[in-house]
Amino acid sequence: MTHICIPWHSWYGDHDLALDFPKDWRVRAYWPADGPDMDEADIEAAMDAPIGTPTLESLARQTVAAGKRTVSIAVDDISRPTPAARLMPLVMQRLEAGGIDLDDVKVVLAVGMHRLMTKEEMRKKLGDLAVERLDIYNSFAHDGHVDYGFSSRGTPIKLCRQFAEGDLKIGIGSIMPHGGPGFGGGAKVVFPGVASYETVASMHKPGRLGTGLLNVDHNELRADIEEMGRKVGLDVIINLVLTSRRGIAGVYVGDFVQAHRAGVEQARAVYATKMPEAPVDIAICNAYPKDTDFLQAGLGLNVIASAELATPGHEILKPGATVVLISASPEGRGHHALYSTGMIYGRREGDWRSSQPMYKEQHPIVYLSPHVTRQDARCVHTYSSWGTLQDFLASRYTSPNVAVFPCGANQIAV
Repeated sequence: MTHICIPWHSWYGDHDLALDFPKDWRVRAYWPADGPDMDEADIEAAMDAPIGTPTLESLARQTVAAGKRTVSIAVDDISRPTPAARLMPLVMQRLEAGGIDLDDVKVVLAVGMHRLMTKEEMRKKLGDLAVERLDIYNSFAHDGHVDYGFSSRGTPIKLCRQFAEGDLKIGIGSIMPHGGPGFGGGAKVVFPGVASYETVASMHKPGRLGTGLLNVDHNELRADIEEMGRKVGLDVIINLVLTSRRGIAGVYVGDFVQAHRAGVEQARAVYATKMPEAPVDIAICNAYPKDTDFLQAGLGLNVIASAELATPGHEILKPGATVVLISASPEGRGHHALYSTGMIYGRREGDWRSSQPMYKEQHPIVYLSPHVTRQDARCVHTYSSWGTLQDFLASRYTSPNVAVFPCGANQIAV
């Protein structure tokens, strides 16, 4: 019997899921190149060497010298794996060293179109010190915005007032593969993170702006995000590249374009994953570290989509291969004000039992999650245990070739 452990339950234990396979199945796990988890001294060194801006304490001093005093910090929400609690004490120390009173610091949680975060989740995300000392808000997409007009591409620019009114604006997030702006990170924590519903709906209108997984240099959505970031005065970012276990492989501080691009280069190396030499019968894609709710689960397919970009003509999946999408999804179905069922860009209600979700209209998708029902997934083939799912796969294949991608949301094919 082959035994493979994969990470899951981001923010809810970050423990392992054991997958056991029959001995006649040909199974291999394809892990990313990865990197070591940085310690506090390494993180401090990275913050001492910003790219394209002065240090955080120098920016704070400049703010105070100009007769200004307020700081706003946008931090991505609990659906994103950024371990911001490891950064916040250092950020607070540096702001104080630059003359900022922590009573004048607002943290705005960049929930975008997701649900608001609870106090307990704020502690997980930001750490006890930040929660006890700083003024913390959930961004709210439906009211309370500052209007900056329009971008050159016609996007209305409306920003959460708590963030917009900061004299020094900071963004904290992670650099991860994304099918929209190429990678997460950079000014994306602001747009769409702390923007209005009108702004976010315009940015995400299907076909309005050119997008592309892993593409940051010729990407209209990324360009729009960065133009709007300049217009609203985003001063500095702190972006992380993550290890396969949600550690910190890299820290990039500075200008939200220059520092982001430097981080993207490391992300491509850390997330790089060697692909199977021959097509497989079954591809098991884990949505970790974006596995808090089922609406994020599709990001686990990033690794397969990246393979199609990296090796055109070299198929990863055999004709009729099955894709297994794993997501712990401890929060269940999840909610998105644009993409949930019945929302403006979401699926409409219907007889979900009449169709099987497919990848590229060729490969059936089946789901594994202990917290997601068939109704949640809109799919009959939704399983709560690996054993039951394995029985289903065994009914379809004899001695299959199986590829396991342990953190598919953050894996890039090479």
